[in-house]
Amino acid sequence: MKKETTSTIHARNMKPFASLFIFLLLSISTLFAQTPVCNAHFIYAVSPLNAAQVAFVASQNPPHSTYVWNFGDGTGYNHAAATHTYAQSGAYTACLTVTDSVGGTILCTASWCDTIHITIPPPVCNAHFVYYHGSNPLNMHFVSSGNPAGTTYAWNFGDGSNSSQQFPQHTYAQGGVYPVCLTVTDSSAGIILCTASWCDSVRINTPPPPPPPVCNAHFYHSPGGNPAEIHFSGASNPSGTTYAWSFGDNTTSGGHSPTHTYTQAGTYYACLTVTDSANGIILCTATWCDSVHVVIPVPVCNAHFTHYAGSHPGEVHFSGASNPSGTTYAWSFGDNTTAGGHSPAHTYTGSGTYYACLTVTDSASGIILCTATWCDSVHVVIPPPVCNAHFHHNPTASPAQVHFYASTNPPGSTFSWSFGDGTTGSGNSLNHTYTQFGTYYVCLTVTDSAGGIVLCTATQCDSVHVNAPVCNAEFDHSCGHHAMNIHFEAEQEHHSSFFWDFGDTTTSTLDEPTHQYAQPGAYNVCLTVTDSLAGSVVCTSTWCDTVFAGSHHGGCHTHHHDNDRLSSYTDLTNTDAVVAMIYPNPMSETAVLHLENTTGNVTFSIFESSGRLVMTKENLTDGDFQLNRKDLGEGMYFYRINDSNGNVVNGKFIVE
Repeated sequence: MKKETTSTIHARNMKPFASLFIFLLLSISTLFAQTPVCNAHFIYAVSPLNAAQVAFVASQNPPHSTYVWNFGDGTGYNHAAATHTYAQSGAYTACLTVTDSVGGTILCTASWCDTIHITIPPPVCNAHFVYYHGSNPLNMHFVSSGNPAGTTYAWNFGDGSNSSQQFPQHTYAQGGVYPVCLTVTDSSAGIILCTASWCDSVRINTPPPPPPPVCNAHFYHSPGGNPAEIHFSGASNPSGTTYAWSFGDNTTSGGHSPTHTYTQAGTYYACLTVTDSANGIILCTATWCDSVHVVIPVPVCNAHFTHYAGSHPGEVHFSGASNPSGTTYAWSFGDNTTAGGHSPAHTYTGSGTYYACLTVTDSASGIILCTATWCDSVHVVIPPPVCNAHFHHNPTASPAQVHFYASTNPPGSTFSWSFGDGTTGSGNSLNHTYTQFGTYYVCLTVTDSAGGIVLCTATQCDSVHVNAPVCNAEFDHSCGHHAMNIHFEAEQEHHSSFFWDFGDTTTSTLDEPTHQYAQPGAYNVCLTVTDSLAGSVVCTSTWCDTVFAGSHHGGCHTHHHDNDRLSSYTDLTNTDAVVAMIYPNPMSETAVLHLENTTGNVTFSIFESSGRLVMTKENLTDGDFQLNRKDLGEGMYFYRINDSNGNVVNGKFIVE
């Protein structure tokens, strides 16, 4: 019976391996009785792509069964399905042992073996090769045929040289016909599995000799940016060629493309000699000459200029006309002052008409090529300065402190302040702190002067009201990365002092403290702010808030005090918002939970002030529901409403 089953399975190996493996997995079915039964029978299939590879699949067994495979070649495996590759052909006895145990007690075990026949076809060696020329006619590329992995290659290129590469390149010393042979050998563990040799005649053509070098002395020339400047460029020549230029003005140069500047106009006979040599032997030489016409125009100096008023009183900008490069500019502004440069700016000290002149000069090597002078009348009107004593003021963050700042005035103006409380100050912007609240008559006097002469002065007064501050101790808070770490921030940050009581016997005097609670729960946090003036308290305010710390409520939450009565955080101005109210609040024996605008099933949860959950009601909807205090002692409790749409309402109530 075992032989028939094995033959049947081998017959199925003719199908594609992947499809057969899936079929084998689906064909296993074992039904368990109440007492566990171990089944060691297995099926296997040989891969159609690799004759040495076999897939094994065990029968179905109770959960937690162990599988021990012995493939018959000294190797094994410990899973229900395995794939194994045999090293060589032969008949192997493969065995499987299945064991099911619980708590160290073996419930069942079974073993089963079958004979596996492996037939691995012998390797075939192929020594045929092809070849093709490289970029060098003497260079040849050789390409061998495909062979088993690990095959060795022995090339004989027919000129006494060899190679062991699979795809070698070889450069012959000269042309000719060479008998090239390749021997391929495949072996394993020192045993030759196959070998083959093949030869072919390879013809190598001798490359033609290189042409003799040719020297070309022709050149081109063009004017440069300067009229006396000429660019020269020689023709292409062999690498290593030297260039000898003669520009016709007793000057010479080397290089392929020199630039030469002539000192004067004229026609020059320029020549180029090119020479190519190797190892001291001249291979070629050539000379060529051409006439070069140099035209240098006579420079013309232009002293005309323009001018316009600047942004400051008395300031005038001057700009000369275009002139040859290197031209110098000499300005005389008509007020006994001078300057250089193409576009100077000059500030006159008084109004009037000034006769400004410009002289331009162009020279080369100490020789003046051209010069020109031009003058023009410049009308300067300097308006008298105007002093503006108007000022602005606004309170600062400090109590009784006022910031004053003056309007814009001429540069150098002085500012004298009288603050109406017997004190004075200077500067165009300053702060002043009063010692008492009230209304003060503040005056500013602005004066502009030059050389000890007052040019203008102005005084402006205004009433300044210094009001007592109003203290506001309200604050906000937010969680950090962990709900036990809470950041507090006062809504008003300009108070003189801050005192925080975090409800866990710790305090702080910062305006924005961050506090780390040691335990989760509800804490009554209070902030007291105080403003002082001249050592006396002006105002003080205290505000408290209940803060949840910890993850019992999905983060930190706040329950604001409102005369100790708070139904929820519902926005009653939004008719679509979820409404949740408990009344009467405080409750004695019973109370009513009222719900509106909820979606789907509603969950109602009650927590102690420590955060411990004490009661949950589920599957509620809109309407009124009675609460009984039988499970609630006296004290303050917090509640949470969750509906199916993700709406959350938090609140608190008191049990008396």
